[in-house]
Amino acid sequence: MSDIVIPPELVDAQRRAEEAFRAVGAWAEGAPDTLADRWAAVYQEADAAHALRAPLVAAHGSWAVSQALGLAMRQDDNE
Repeated sequence: MSDIVIPPELVDAQRRAEEAFRAVGAWAEGAPDTLADRWAAVYQEADAAHALRAPLVAAHGSWAVSQALGLAMRQDDNE
């Protein structure tokens, strides 16, 4: 797993996807956007993260990339 280099752009994209997903749960009646708008944002951010992750998954496998990405995100949190 140590040979997998997770680019900062992927960490950022993954974080944006997770934040978009949490925003769906925070949506309330009367919000300026619709629930459909928030789900559209989730899919957009998830697609962006997937596009960055796909070459790494092809080279190293899904499990290894998930582990390396999780580690990179924790390290980013600690900085």
